[in-house]
Amino acid sequence: MADIESDVILKRMLLKEEKSIVRIYMIEGFNLASRDMGGLSDPYLILKLGDKKFDERKNYILDEANPTFCKHYDFEAYFPGCPMLFIDAMDYDDLFGDDLIGSTSVDLEDRYFLPEWRALMNKPVEYRQLYHPSTSISQGQLKMWIEINPVKVKPEEQAIVYNITPKPPQ
Repeated sequence: MADIESDVILKRMLLKEEKSIVRIYMIEGFNLASRDMGGLSDPYLILKLGDKKFDERKNYILDEANPTFCKHYDFEAYFPGCPMLFIDAMDYDDLFGDDLIGSTSVDLEDRYFLPEWRALMNKPVEYRQLYHPSTSISQGQLKMWIEINPVKVKPEEQAIVYNITPKPPQ
């Protein structure tokens, strides 16, 4: 009986387009592959969802294989029909052009239409592997989490924006 109810709910969701805010919390990176000769990469991120793009090139982190990003990014999306989320970790290079460290992609619709994921009050932190087209070996990991929040909710029910900025050194 529960399967029939969840099927009915899923069909209603598929027939009605819903505007949502996709919020990506980027916490840190681990073991990012070096793209610089004789040194560590200078990583930054590019996030793309449909026509919107966040390019953090001006905020690259000098010589760091394990960068701390501590930022969140908001995208507007419509479900069903939301495009894939693409995340590129890049290596900043002033002279010879920037290099791709690795990429990952997230199918947001899989999450949005999965009742178990939607039921989670606090979305899980995940570790996404980064891959480069030239190899099947992981080029590092990104620690992050993703929330999908409908726009049509009461103000008191709106999602909390977590402050993930690092604490100042003591």
